[in-house]
Amino acid sequence: MSNQQDIRESLRDAAQVKNLFASTEKLKEKGEAALGQLSTSNSKGGIIRIYADSASHWSAHHFTEELVVRFKPGSLYGREDRAPIKARQYTGFHFKHIIDLIESDRFDEKVDTLVVFSATAESKEVNYVVEAAKRKGLAVIAIAPQANQTLLTLATHPFSIPTTSRSHISTLHNLVLHYFCEGFEPEYNSELQGLNQIARLSAELDSRIAASDELISEIAGAKELIEQSSKLGGTIFLIGNGGSTCDANTLVSYLREPGVVATSTEIFDLHSAETILCAYNDNYSPFSRQLEANGSKGDILIAYSTSGNSKNIIDAVTVAKSKGIFTIGLLGKGGGKLAVLCDSSIVVPSDETARVQEAHALIGAVLF
Repeated sequence: MSNQQDIRESLRDAAQVKNLFASTEKLKEKGEAALGQLSTSNSKGGIIRIYADSASHWSAHHFTEELVVRFKPGSLYGREDRAPIKARQYTGFHFKHIIDLIESDRFDEKVDTLVVFSATAESKEVNYVVEAAKRKGLAVIAIAPQANQTLLTLATHPFSIPTTSRSHISTLHNLVLHYFCEGFEPEYNSELQGLNQIARLSAELDSRIAASDELISEIAGAKELIEQSSKLGGTIFLIGNGGSTCDANTLVSYLREPGVVATSTEIFDLHSAETILCAYNDNYSPFSRQLEANGSKGDILIAYSTSGNSKNIIDAVTVAKSKGIFTIGLLGKGGGKLAVLCDSSIVVPSDETARVQEAHALIGAVLF
């Protein structure tokens, strides 16, 4: 019971942080101004440049993936009449190289926009890049915890996150980048989809999950099985598609930090680019192939899928079950096929991809 109560409190804490963020003075107007800046960059042929500190680099990947890949057929509204958005992320670059690029006129201050993510109270390398951008006259959007006042003060469009919790910061990164992406949709309505409204909707979803005895029981059971597997020497694998890949990888990066989990626990995401490309080029399902090679009875597979119907996730879960690997599905939109296939199915009660992913980011942290 205590474990379940702790889970409820974690979810309620997240809802409280989101509601606090939603109450930020003039947040709706600030969101519209930043969205206007991004839209202007896009309409004038500029590039959205994206950078992050080491604790937030998967937020940068997520935002880039949404802008560059999703804004073609198959997006949220199934529109086929839009070009992809020019966006480049620089998380693999040394900060001095980025500054050199800014100062050598590779960044165009007239049409480009720099977006930066931070999860820490101090991010010197990000600050150095932003300082160079400001000297150049480049517009800067920053999403960072309120403790990082240096970065927030430097930014043209600052978004202050009212918490020091890494999991909550990551979720709010997702929320803000989802807002920007939804703002590019032709169906966007600022009265219904303002940043303050989106934050409240995300908080409401956290509260609904916290109030569900069935979901709390499912999360608590999965958490207990993860702990048991870890004690017995099991390996934990995580997989996801698209934005869910970034949610999985964000969690893996956090769990690999010293002191977060037992030092003997092995945790792997199955998303390395070379492995996935090799598998696809050889007509293999990339996740299932890796589990065939490395999975063993007693291991845990955590599978993220907003739809519950992603074929490569289904393939992986099928192989995992055949090898005696316990499968946990973080799902949405009713759970799809995976709701029945997974040993434990945690189905977020929402049909909105963005809200489901925000909840998944939080639940993933709660599981550990």
